[in-house]
Amino acid sequence: MSTESSKQSFDCSQLKDVLPDYLDRSLRNEICAEIRSHMEECEDCRIYVETIETTLVLYKHCPENDVPEEIRIDLRRHLRTIVEKKGEPEGS
Repeated sequence: MSTESSKQSFDCSQLKDVLPDYLDRSLRNEICAEIRSHMEECEDCRIYVETIETTLVLYKHCPENDVPEEIRIDLRRHLRTIVEKKGEPEGS
């Protein structure tokens, strides 16, 4: 069996499913390479992942005392909604 035929190819909905592990750097190198390959071909996913990464960096560098709990809850809720919508078929 060739490695080409056994190689998993990621689509947008699969990327959404593994995104938390990808961002945490807890996936195997092979899977990360497949995700990066998908993002090279899919501008929507690349922009989506870059936006989430930027948001996380900004959030981590923001002093916790400066962000009210209410805003943190709203941010988490909004990010969760974005992640869930990313997995829906277009036109839904």
